[in-house]
Amino acid sequence: NKSIDENLLKTWLSRVQTSLPFNGDSSQYMPALSDVEEALNEVHGSAPGPDGIPPRTWKRLRTLVAPIFHEFIRLIDFWEFGHGNC
Repeated sequence: NKSIDENLLKTWLSRVQTSLPFNGDSSQYMPALSDVEEALNEVHGSAPGPDGIPPRTWKRLRTLVAPIFHEFIRLIDFWEFGHGNC
């Protein structure tokens, strides 16, 4: 394990925070359902992840699971930032 240089981290974070166009409104970054489907379609590899499900399974089931993932993302945004309706 490498130790973290706290000063270097603070410097990097200050640069990143000022360069991002984030204004505190995460709703502007909410992916569309088609974005989630596309992301699932673009998964690579054949080894299962921590969930034990191989990427090709997520890819094949994308039309079934994309709406579930999309709703989950929307709920996280609502609970974390209070955007939208639940």
